[in-house]
Amino acid sequence: MTPATQARVPPAAVAVVTLILAACAPAVPTTPDVGGGAAQQSIAPTPVPAKLPPARSVSVVGSTVVASGDFRGSGKSQLALLQDPTGDLSLRITVRDANSDGDTFSESTWLTAPPGSFALSRAKFAVADVNFDGKADLVALYKDGDSAARLLVFRSTGTSFAFAEAWWRSEDYSWSRARNVFGASISGVEHDGVLVTYQYDDAQMRVHSFESTGSSFVYGGSQGIFDSGKGQFDTARARFAVGRFTRTGGPQQLAAFYQLPNAKARLLVFDPTSNGLVLVNGWNGVYETNEGEYDLARATIAAADATGDSKDDLLALYAAPDGSARLQLFDAATSFRPVSGWTGVASLPPSSVCLAATGLVVGNWNGEGRADAAALVGADEGKVRQHLLRNMGTGFKLTSSAEETLCPRWPLTGLPLNGGPVSRRPLYVKIDNNAHARPHYGIGKADQVYEWLVEGLTTRLAAVFHSQEPGIIGSVRSARITDAPIVPSLGAAFVYSGGGPEELMRLNYDDTVHRYIDLRPGYGWGYRVPFREAPYNYFT
Repeated sequence: MTPATQARVPPAAVAVVTLILAACAPAVPTTPDVGGGAAQQSIAPTPVPAKLPPARSVSVVGSTVVASGDFRGSGKSQLALLQDPTGDLSLRITVRDANSDGDTFSESTWLTAPPGSFALSRAKFAVADVNFDGKADLVALYKDGDSAARLLVFRSTGTSFAFAEAWWRSEDYSWSRARNVFGASISGVEHDGVLVTYQYDDAQMRVHSFESTGSSFVYGGSQGIFDSGKGQFDTARARFAVGRFTRTGGPQQLAAFYQLPNAKARLLVFDPTSNGLVLVNGWNGVYETNEGEYDLARATIAAADATGDSKDDLLALYAAPDGSARLQLFDAATSFRPVSGWTGVASLPPSSVCLAATGLVVGNWNGEGRADAAALVGADEGKVRQHLLRNMGTGFKLTSSAEETLCPRWPLTGLPLNGGPVSRRPLYVKIDNNAHARPHYGIGKADQVYEWLVEGLTTRLAAVFHSQEPGIIGSVRSARITDAPIVPSLGAAFVYSGGGPEELMRLNYDDTVHRYIDLRPGYGWGYRVPFREAPYNYFT
């Protein structure tokens, strides 16, 4: 049974899928920090650090892109922060290097681009050495239009980045379907290319490959190097990472934790062959949790060798609603069973991170040969707070920077978003407040409630639903002219039972010019309940 097939079965699903593509070990870096913390659980009985190529990875933290790699070519990892500091489509890339104490970082600017030059929201980044000079570069899949995209390269000189060079372009490549972009070496030689997980209709995923010539990319074709087939794979349920998970050398592999029903996760591994990627152990994967054990929506995944055995492990930052988190280590040497169980190998206190809005990066910051990790979260004034988790060989030492964590919040309540669907349109529903229309149904789930004085010295309510599903709402009543300025300001969908000529004329005009969405009763959402007299019996 495939992951996508199982996802149709029961509710509350989380499955771990690990795809393994052969080549480079993915990981992300950390930012400068202050503060202190204690080492936690032993991560290896006898840690023996091995010299590894510095891990590479990318994470998005609010409006900042954070990338990890050996951008200097020094054998150590650095952290690159890509930001639009003034909100005018300019670009600044700053690079952070670990200081000699191993716990703090120094920062330098490697690139500044003028206003109007680059839209970070149109770019999906990867790290790869695309010109084979030993220094990691930044690669961006950039959206040119609904069906046009480019691969842009920011080449590292070791002390700066050259501005974006177009290495490939297509008028028929959907940026929105290209869900994940990775730098990877899967050809058996130490030449990095780019992999893209591309989502088709009917839960079908293909992995597209782009080989580097040193000055351009050669697209391997839409057939890809892996095709899941229809009904098999939904990339929205997966968390991917690149590394060498089942061996210590050779091509890199792609791993994906896949969310399945009943809070169960499965790890799938895709391995490169001469005929493309092959799924290790088929859809059964290489590791699976029990039901009720793992909610992938709370996890951020990265890959690096944390135990010193030259195989890449998977690290997960598993967040809680109170802002605490656990660093979990899925050890490749023990078939990816988590070290110290679900307690993890390190913990962060409450108010440290944001559920569903925290980045995880890994890297070999000080050249010791052990992969470190960093949890990254948004802070005030566009800053990024860093929680460095330094791998001491017997545990991880926590050092946090001084900024205050600033988590995304619901716009109408100010409560933590916790990964909720903030982009959905609010519902603005007119509800009667007459004594005959009580008790009210549904308004306890509203983010805001307006009370308007109407004729007869009575009042009518307008309930705005956004952060919570309202369920049954009633009694639904007619619009008033007082609704006209409020509904467009919310961009809401307006639910009402009718109105007078003046109100309807104004509402129809605002709907025509797209100031809101008019959900008039003609759409059929309403029904009459038998336990109230008209007109107080209209519900939805």
